[in-house]
Order: sequence, then C-alpha cells, then structure tokens
Amino acid sequence: MDGVLIDSEPHHHAAWRRICLEAGIDLTLAEVAERTLGRPVRESLPALLGRPVAADELARLTRRKAAFYEEASGGIVREVPGAVAFVRGLAGLGVRCALATSAMPERVERSSPDSMRPERFPGKSPGTTSGEGSPIRRST
Repeated sequence: MDGVLIDSEPHHHAAWRRICLEAGIDLTLAEVAERTLGRPVRESLPALLGRPVAADELARLTRRKAAFYEEASGGIVREVPGAVAFVRGLAGLGVRCALATSAMPERVERSSPDSMRPERFPGKSPGTTSGEGSPIRRST
C-alpha cells in the first residue's frame, strides 16, 4: 500500500526520524529510508537503533511511531499518481484485485484513498491476518 497506492513515504520518514532523534540518533532521511523501506516495524526499529529491541519496547515505539506518522500526515492521504485509475482499469477488464499490506489494520482503513478502500476492491473478503500479524486482503 505505502509507496504503491498512497504516497506516504515522507510521513513515514519524518516519523522514523523523530523516533531516532528521541533515542539520540541523528540519521539523514536517506539513512532512514535505507534502513526502513519495505520492512515491517519489527525489522526497522533494530536497524535504526543499531541494537536488538525487546518486545515491550517494540510495542511502545510502534505506538509512538504511529502517532508521529499521524501527526506528520495530518490525516491527509495522497494517492500515488495514476494508482486509482490503474486499479479501476484492471477491474474494468475483469482482473480480480486485492490489497495486501503489512500496515497496521486501523491505518489501512484510514489511509486508503476513498476510491481504493479495501472494501471497494472487486474481489473483497474480510481481512485476515498472517502469522506475523500482517493484515491480508484476499480477492475471491
């Protein structure tokens, strides 16, 4: 979802950078991107902090990062240019579409551009969860 359907990268980078600064680590946005892009939080935090992160700290920092993300985004979601038209075009051709993401379920619902909300995918089904806690939307 992030970076494919919605342009959330600047908000994630800002949130991660604040987490680092609170820990006394001053990384550039390029360094943050290098350590976080395409990785779930449970992998990104140790990479950013340069050390293992215990489960309780992981949970606390995940919540903190989510709050920083919401603050940075201001609740505004921008689609990646052409993403909505592309998915609509596929659906118009009868291609079954689904949304799969490692984003937190509550953020998926809030962050999807209205025309691309998970429930609007042609092959919708209830979200399920993988063993790692990643929400999965399957087409039917």
